[in-house]
Amino acid sequence: MTQGNLSNSPLLPDRCAAVQEMITSVAAILQIARLLLNAGRQVDIQGLDRVVGILCARALDLPPDQGRLVRPSLAILLIELDTLSVAMNAS
Repeated sequence: MTQGNLSNSPLLPDRCAAVQEMITSVAAILQIARLLLNAGRQVDIQGLDRVVGILCARALDLPPDQGRLVRPSLAILLIELDTLSVAMNAS
């Protein structure tokens, strides 16, 4: 299958949507972790690195035009991850 045929595949919107759903899920996990941390609870995010790794791999597997669609959400997710990391290191 050539690159031109791949970019016209009906599966691409589904793949892009699946990546966006993963971003939303990880963002929800981070939000819950921040809420727990702010409430003085201990937070265990063991395994999150694996989930984020899978998310990044799936985003990289998207064709460039589809990847550009999820880039802003990934950038926001990175900020949320960094913010959580700072908060966890401060507690």
